[in-house]
Amino acid sequence: MTSPLPTSGILDTYFVIQGVPTGVYSGPVYGSSDPDEEYVQPFVQLRRVDPGALTVQYTYWAVSGNRYWEIVFEVPVAGGTGQVRNSDATSCTAVLIFDTELIYRGAPVDVVVWVEPGRTEWHTEQLDSIELFNIWRVNGVEDDAVHLAVAYFAGVVELIDGYNTEWAFSSENKELAVTVGAGLGKGRCPDYGDTVGGGGSSAPEVDFVTTVNGIAPKGGDIPVEVSPSLGLQRAPGKLTIMVNV
Repeated sequence: MTSPLPTSGILDTYFVIQGVPTGVYSGPVYGSSDPDEEYVQPFVQLRRVDPGALTVQYTYWAVSGNRYWEIVFEVPVAGGTGQVRNSDATSCTAVLIFDTELIYRGAPVDVVVWVEPGRTEWHTEQLDSIELFNIWRVNGVEDDAVHLAVAYFAGVVELIDGYNTEWAFSSENKELAVTVGAGLGKGRCPDYGDTVGGGGSSAPEVDFVTTVNGIAPKGGDIPVEVSPSLGLQRAPGKLTIMVNV
């Protein structure tokens, strides 16, 4: 009688990939040593099978770009047919349907077995960073009539401080704050107008910022507009953007 393969007993799988990834993926995008057999991302693979006394653990990787999610199932070794949900620490939702009469009971083994792309839904779009660019410097174009709806997301966001500008994000309060002041963030800008303060060699140095992202103040405030998804809270030198819930 032929011994069961590592994939024996797996009747079907279904994955919804979402939330914070497990880690950074740096492996190949193809399933063999032949680069002509390239497998286009995103993809899901069965990576390891670990039989135990009461369960067999199946470890899958879902890969998108340079991110991967590790999906784990604990399948009982007895009981006939059934289904289990993933037991890992991710926010992914996954189901494995099994037949214990066919299940693999050999030694632990590393494998590379592809999952049919139609068995996976990807909900992995995310905001990776927020950067402010000086429109005058980069020859940008802004349109005051264009507003985009913003949805709250759960994940890791890289906040990059600028000259005279500091970012802060509160996941508890769902607030993003930018604080402006001479010398904050990366410090005083060495080559742009009066952001270094003073305005001339004979004038005493004064701490002030004349523009933010190329936008001049009106009545002492930088004009900022947001979509209906967000709210604004102003304080001297500080602007807080809040998610309306």
